[in-house]
Amino acid sequence: MNPPQTARFPIFNIPEGAFRTLNSHWCPSKKVHSIALPNINGFRVYYHLENGTGKMIQLDCVECQPIIYEQHLLPFQSIFCKELNNQLIFVKNYVTLQIEQYVFCPATGGFIQVDLPNYTPDMTKISASNVIFNLNHPRFGKFSIQKDVNGVIRKLVHNENARMYVPIQPLCVRTLSIQKMEKVVCGEIKPDVIDESYRYYISKCSHFQTICFGVAYNGNSYKFTHDEKNGSFTPFQCKRCINETTETGLSALYSVYHEHSKQYVIFARNGMNYQVEQFIYNDITTGFEQRDYKDLIYNNNFDHLKPHEFLCININETTKDVTVIKKKPFGLEKVRCDGEKNTFAVLPEFPVKLLRPFMIIDRPTEMITYPNSIQNTTKDILQEVVPDTLEDFQTLSINQKKKKKSKLYEVAYIRTSF
Repeated sequence: MNPPQTARFPIFNIPEGAFRTLNSHWCPSKKVHSIALPNINGFRVYYHLENGTGKMIQLDCVECQPIIYEQHLLPFQSIFCKELNNQLIFVKNYVTLQIEQYVFCPATGGFIQVDLPNYTPDMTKISASNVIFNLNHPRFGKFSIQKDVNGVIRKLVHNENARMYVPIQPLCVRTLSIQKMEKVVCGEIKPDVIDESYRYYISKCSHFQTICFGVAYNGNSYKFTHDEKNGSFTPFQCKRCINETTETGLSALYSVYHEHSKQYVIFARNGMNYQVEQFIYNDITTGFEQRDYKDLIYNNNFDHLKPHEFLCININETTKDVTVIKKKPFGLEKVRCDGEKNTFAVLPEFPVKLLRPFMIIDRPTEMITYPNSIQNTTKDILQEVVPDTLEDFQTLSINQKKKKKSKLYEVAYIRTSF
C-alpha cells in the first residue's frame, strides 16, 4: 500500500517588497498555530514558532503531520545497541528529511523510532550491500532487513515450509510522536482556548530576491528563509528592507476621516515589520506619509476591505483634481482624475515617508499592540458615494466641483463594504 502524498504548493507569486498573510492551522493537541509548507518531496509538513526560543521548528503532532510508512524510510547503516540489545538502524526519512533511528520489533513485524543521542552514524562506513542486517530470534524466527532497488526498507521472514524468505506486509511506523500520544492519560475534555496572537506571513525581499516567512507574535516580528531540502529555517534580516517601505508593501485595512488634521488617515499593515500604522496621502508629492495620531486607535473590526475597494478621495482645492486611493491585492493604487480635462491616470509609486527609520538591531523588530476598540473622533458616520468603474470618474469630478468646501469635511469614514 502506497501512502498518500500531498501535491506541491504552487509558487508564491509575490511582487518585490510585498507580503501576503498566510492562513495558519490551529493544532488542538499542541495548542499552537502552525503553517503547512511542502518539502522537496512534495509532502505537506507543519511548522510553528517555538515560544521562548524564537525558532521555527517542525510541529510534533501525529494528528497534523503526515503518517510515516515504512516506504518513507531509506536505511543506510545499522549498528548493535547494547542499551536496547537490538540492531539500531539509521535511516533518511523521506517525509521529514531527517536522519532518524529505528529498531525492528520481531513480535509485530514493524519498526519503532528511538532517540539515542550517543549513537551517530559513521558516514565513512556506509555499506553498499542491500542487506542491512539479519536476525535470528528464538521465538519469532529468522528475519532479514534489506533495502530494495529504490533504497526503501523491506522486511523478509524465513518460511520454514517453503525454505525461503518471503516479504512481510509493510506497516506504518511507531514514531516518537505516536509513542508520546500513547502515553497521554485521557482526562476531562476541555474546550480549546485558541491563541489568536500568532500571525504568519510571506514576503519577498527585492534586494536579495528572497522569499521570507515571517511570524508576528507577542510584540515581536521574526523572519526566516526556508530550505525545503532539509526543512530548516534560517533567521533573515535585510538592513535595506528594514529602512525602506514601498507602496507595494502596504496592505490597507480601512480609512478614517481625522477631524483635527482635516484629512483621511489610512490604517495599513507595513510588510517590513508587520505593524499596523497610520498613513496619509500627500497630494503635492503623490506619495504616502506616516503619521501617529494618538486620538486614532486601530480597530480590527473594520479589517474587511476587499481588493480594489476604495479607501478615500482627495480633492485638490486649486486644480480641482480628484485622486481616489484604492486597495490592491498588493499595496495601494492612486488614480487621479483631471478636473478640467476629465481624464484619469494611475499615478506611479512614490517612496513612503516614515516618521523615523527602523533601527538596525539583532533582536526581532518590536511590534505595536493595539486595543480592540476605536475612539470615535468624528461627528457622524456617513456613506460617501464612490464610482464603481473608471467611466464614472467624469460624473464624480463634475459633482465634486459643485460641493462647497465645508461639505468635504462631513465624511467621517469611507466604508464600501460595511
